[in-house]
Amino acid sequence: MIFGIKLNINQAELKLLKLLKDINHFYVDKCLDSVETCKLSCLHDKVLFVLFLKSYQTSTAMSQISEYDEELLMLARTIFENYINAKYILKNDSEKMAKLFLNFGKMSSINLLIKMSPASSSKKLLLRLKMLQSERVAETKSFEITSQYNWSCKTLKYMAESVGCLDEYDITYNLCSMSIHSCSVNLKRYILPEVEKNDQLKILSKLISINNNLMMLELVSEHFNLGLENDIKDFANVKKSIVDTLSFK
Repeated sequence: MIFGIKLNINQAELKLLKLLKDINHFYVDKCLDSVETCKLSCLHDKVLFVLFLKSYQTSTAMSQISEYDEELLMLARTIFENYINAKYILKNDSEKMAKLFLNFGKMSSINLLIKMSPASSSKKLLLRLKMLQSERVAETKSFEITSQYNWSCKTLKYMAESVGCLDEYDITYNLCSMSIHSCSVNLKRYILPEVEKNDQLKILSKLISINNNLMMLELVSEHFNLGLENDIKDFANVKKSIVDTLSFK
């Protein structure tokens, strides 16, 4: 028994895996087709659509590596970040935030190209990249942004709190981050043969992955008026029914 869980973990895990794959199919069968029919006339609509597509691709990868709990949490963090970025963009002055989001990405790409360009690169190419860099810096400064590390000049925690998702950040994001970073709690099972795979992690990795996907789907459905809220609630109810079969002390 791990942390008071008494149910057959394998049975619960299989049900959650099936639900995760069903959600991935839902992305394609209903949500993706519905979004593609919308008129993406505003820049923030286009940014949300791109973040949605990225989340769909990540969800597809999740369904392929679902037996790897830590790696599943790594991908779940990606969807959570997509969700927080989208919520923050849509919260206030959406067009300005969307333009800033895209401009920051372009500037980061240019900076990376400059750093990766070998010394033998033509002066003409380097000059062009420097010019593009200057243009992007100037455009970013017009939005009063000073950070070179984050498009919003805010931490993800700050953005999560400002859109009412601090609890999700404190639990979901931190747990996912533990799987990405070299945390001793995760590393010990690779060096100590007597440490068995954590049964609770099996369940949590699937639950967090499902939760993050449902949050993103709900945001997209609400923003584009797709009318898919009942379908998303059905998925949430299935998840709850599985969780309710687990007994905790």
